[in-house]
This record gives sequence, structure tokens and C-alpha cells, in this order.
Amino acid sequence: TLGSVSWYTTSEGGPHHSVNLYIYDLDAEGNPTGTLLYSERAVRNIDDQWIEYELPASVEAPRGCFVSINYPGFHAIGLDDNLREYPMPERAYAFSVDFASGDFMYFNNEDLGGNLMIRAYGRAYSAEGLANRGDSAPEFVKYNVWRSVGYGSDEWTAINNAPVAFTSLSDATWNNLPAGVYRYAVSAVYPDNVETAKVATPYIPHLMYGTVKMNVKTNSHSGSAAGAAVTLATSDLTESHAATVGADGQVEFNGVWRSQYTLDVELPGYEFDSQDVDMLASEITDLGDVVLKEIIAQPVNVVVSGSADEGYLLTWNESGEIFDGFEDHTPFAQASAGEVGWLYRDGDGARTFAESDFDFPGRTQPGSFMVFNPWLTTPSMAELRSASLPHTGKAELACFAGFTGSDDWFISPRLTYHEDFTFRFYARGYSQTYGEVIRVGYSTTGLEPEAFEWLADNIDVPKQEWTEYEYTVPADARYVAVNCISPDGFTLFIDDVEIFSGNGLPMNTAVSGPEVKYEVWLDGSKVADTDKCSYAFDNIPEDVHVAQVKAVYASGESEPATVQFGTSGIGIVDNDGLSIYPNPATDYVNVKGAFNRALVYDLSGVLMKSFDGRDSRLDLTNISSGYYILVVESANGQRLTFKLTVKK
Repeated sequence: TLGSVSWYTTSEGGPHHSVNLYIYDLDAEGNPTGTLLYSERAVRNIDDQWIEYELPASVEAPRGCFVSINYPGFHAIGLDDNLREYPMPERAYAFSVDFASGDFMYFNNEDLGGNLMIRAYGRAYSAEGLANRGDSAPEFVKYNVWRSVGYGSDEWTAINNAPVAFTSLSDATWNNLPAGVYRYAVSAVYPDNVETAKVATPYIPHLMYGTVKMNVKTNSHSGSAAGAAVTLATSDLTESHAATVGADGQVEFNGVWRSQYTLDVELPGYEFDSQDVDMLASEITDLGDVVLKEIIAQPVNVVVSGSADEGYLLTWNESGEIFDGFEDHTPFAQASAGEVGWLYRDGDGARTFAESDFDFPGRTQPGSFMVFNPWLTTPSMAELRSASLPHTGKAELACFAGFTGSDDWFISPRLTYHEDFTFRFYARGYSQTYGEVIRVGYSTTGLEPEAFEWLADNIDVPKQEWTEYEYTVPADARYVAVNCISPDGFTLFIDDVEIFSGNGLPMNTAVSGPEVKYEVWLDGSKVADTDKCSYAFDNIPEDVHVAQVKAVYASGESEPATVQFGTSGIGIVDNDGLSIYPNPATDYVNVKGAFNRALVYDLSGVLMKSFDGRDSRLDLTNISSGYYILVVESANGQRLTFKLTVKK
């Protein structure tokens, strides 16, 4: 017997000034039918608060009922976060695209993630199917009170020795009970010893919330782990807690449901093996020191340029030529690092929206940028919406708008260049109606939003038209970023991202501990310690020399990287002003500098393709994945050889 209902709508997609209320009958199996027990249209509603609605007259529902809230547009029902006291029942939440048809589909509890904030109030029918009119029980009725422990347990322990006549009872043993989840139940006992079925309370946690604390540090010189991201989560992710390490390294999670967790800590340049945390033994779990280990990396891209007369410059760890068309990423992965090691930030944290005609993993979930393959949606968006097609290949990055506007970041890994470099990408908006706005910038220090300086701000991205964006970035920049700030957007696509200086060096985005110094050796003797990635050799006689550079950390040192240079040396960079990028390449490679012709050979020496010097962009569409030799003849007739990697 239903007397009132309540609901809670959020402001996402709103405001929702009114809603429609429908109450349906259930069939014999407990599924909603198309039979209406009650309906009321245009019920006054206010978002972000509970709305109580008293029914004008009681609604009888002997088989139970299905209470639904309808809105003619984007609907937003709140989700609760109290699954411990109110676990989600199976087959309780459903929806219909046509409320008059009686065709309902159940939500998947895992996808829903919480109980819908719709409540019904009334008096339950008895086990015999009799309506409870709410009258006071006769004085001769007495009661038994029961207690059970554990979710779904049907084992009940009586807490009264004999039936009692009063309607309240204290459990004197409560404070001494072990930690657990309990329920109480009451049954009525009549003079002829007939006892009714038990009516149970919701679950009641007892001593089930605890504290986890730790001191997070590194094995670097400073020991500081400031800025590290700490997460504590159960294996099914029903419980998750996150924190950022401060200057003192102390992290404390309070109000944590006592269970078994996995601890993860992330900080660029450090590694950490996930740690199991068992909170069942104690209310307070002190993990002590949690130590992140430095990543020790051997210097790469070691190059010597110059001459004996002018002096030599030794450089290392330059980032090289970076290109990503996102073809090798997992489709629909959120914040995919890939081989490059991209970084992301979801600044708005809001749920997102996308065109409702297509389904794909992660649709409407919060996130920054997703690897999007329009051929793999259901149905195929690529076949029905040309505006969804990538610039090249079958994958691109997609930034779906949040309901409160976008603040999503796509960030490079830490970069090292010794001269100004280029940041290039393609972008377009998906919608003809809703516009996308971005800004492009760089940081010379860290990843905090305030650390970025903007090369271009408030860029209106053309709708449904791929557009190239190219920026010159100062050499001291350590990160470049695209920040989507669309106030009322829909979907932003980004593809074919390049970062290059024209040095022709292979991509290097290896992460290592940031507190590092380098030992520089020349011909077997140590000549310098430096925290830079370059060193100048002066007054060196004309001869063949061997230079070495070694990375030195608090916790160890790398193997030395070696380069030979000088007369007949192999380390001299003299490419007649020519370089190639991107490398690895997908469908094309660019030659920077004037040249007469270019030849692509496979490793067995077979000529695969030739180009004249009229176009610096060499078409590799018909070249399969693999390793090749690219021979470029400069304008001065010098033949230069590059190792070229093609990845499809």
C-alpha cells in the first residue's frame, strides 16, 4: 500500500523544473508491466534536492510496483553512495524508451554503480498477501527480536529469551560484538504460538570504518615524494580513495571501509610495486614508510657536433622526433599513455555525453581524452557520420564534453630539446552546432595548470573540418599541452600529433628519476659532473676521441653511454642541414632541408620507392610496417642515410 514517493534529480542536462510520475504494476515474476497504477504529469521539481510527493490516495500494489520518474529530454537521476548499508538488489532498476509500451530493460548494476535515488514509502503486504492497514497490533501480540551478521545471511540469533510485549529493545551485547555488518529483524508471536515472518532492518555497519596512514617517500637524495598520486582501492573498485602527497609525505585515509585493498603510488621518474593492504585485523592500519624507487636510465641519443677548431658539443637524452597517430593504442582507452607516454588531466571531472545513436565502452563516463575508433562503435559511426573519421588511419583522440563545460588536458611526456622545437597536430569539432575551444601552451617546470604559458588562447576549432595547428616552442620547455576549454561543446577530435626539432634522432621519452646528475668522461678520464644534458669540449686536439656519459642517482648509476668522434669518428653530426620526421612514421615522412631526391630501400637493399625533391612530404602509404633505409641526396650532392621505422 503505497502512500508517498521521493526522488532526487541532478542539474546535469537541466534544469528540470518538472517531471512526470508513473507507477506501474508488476507481473507474477516481479517484472514491471505496462499497467499503470498511478500517473501524474508536470510534478514540480527542483534539482539537487530530495522531492517528497504525497499521493492523493493510497495505491494498492499486492504484487509490488515499479516507480518511475520521466522527463522529456536529458534525464539525470542521482546515485547514492551508501552501498554498504543498502547493497544494490538485482533487477531493481529499469528503463523504457516508450513508457506506454510496457517494454522495460534492466540496468546492469556494475555499470550503474549505485542505487538510483528514487524511494517509495508505504505499508508492506503480509506474507499471506493481506494488506496491512497500519492499525495497532492487539495487546496479546508479542515479539521476538533477531540479529544476523554478514551480507545475505539467513542465520538469525534471538536476542531476547522470550517474546516481549513492548516495541523497542536494546541489544546489550552490541558494543562487544566483533566488526561486521549486522541486521535486526522482528517477528510477531500470537497466543497460539503462530509466529509471523521476520521483517528486517537495513544493514548496520559495526566498527567497519577505519584509518590507513603512511609516510610516502622516495630513495632519492631529497627523499621527497611531493606530488605523488596515492590510490587505495578494492579489487572490484567498489571502494576507492585517492590523495596527493604533500611536502611532509604524510597520507591518511579516514572513514575507509575495512576490507582488503591494493595500494598504488605514482610519481613521474619513480616506480612502485603495488602493495596489498589488509584492514580487517585492526581499525587503524599504519603502513609506515612507503618508498618509491628511482628509475635508473642510461642516457640515450648521445651526439657530438662541432669540430676541433670550433669546439665540440656533447648532448644526450634529447627527445628526438615524436609522432603518434594513435593506431597502436587500445580502442576506447581513457587517458592512454601509449608508447610515447602521453599525460592527461580531467580538470572538470564531470560525466560526459556523446551522440545517443552510437554505443561504445566508456560512453558518458568522466574522463579527459579517449582513443576513439569510429568503426568499432555500435553501429559503426564511421559508416554513418563522416565527421567522426580520423585525419589518418582508424584511430584518433576524442574529448567528450562535460555537462558543465570542458577542462580536459592532453600533455606531452617530459621533453628535452637543445633548440626551439615544433609542436604540430590536427584538430576538428564533430558537431555542426556546438563549437570546440582549445588553448595550446607549454611549461618549463611542472605539470600544474598554473605552470603553463599559452602560445595561443581561446582557439575556435573549425566544425567538421580537420585543421593543422603548428607552434614553435622554446627549447627550455619541458611539457606541451592542448587544453580543451569548450564552454558548450560536444566532441573534439585530435589526431597525428608531432613534436620535433629536426634533429633526426629517434623518439626518446624514457622516464627516469628527476634527481640525477651526469658524469662526463673523455678518453677514459672523468672531466665533469653536470645536471645538464649537454657539455662543451674545448681545446681538444684533432684526433679520434671517445666520450662517455653516465647518469648518477642517489640509489645507483646507469651504464655509460659511449660515442666516438673526431677525425674519422662516427659521432659527428654533419647532415648538410637535413633531417627526417616523424620517425617512426605511419603514412608519410617529412624531409627537413633542401634535397634532390630520396630513396627508400628495404634491409635487403631492394629499392621500394623513390622521390624527387619537389615535395618534402614523402608518401609511405604503400610501404608496409618494418625497418627501412632512407637515402637522401642533399642539394650539394651529399648522400645521407637514415634508418626509418614504419608502423601501420
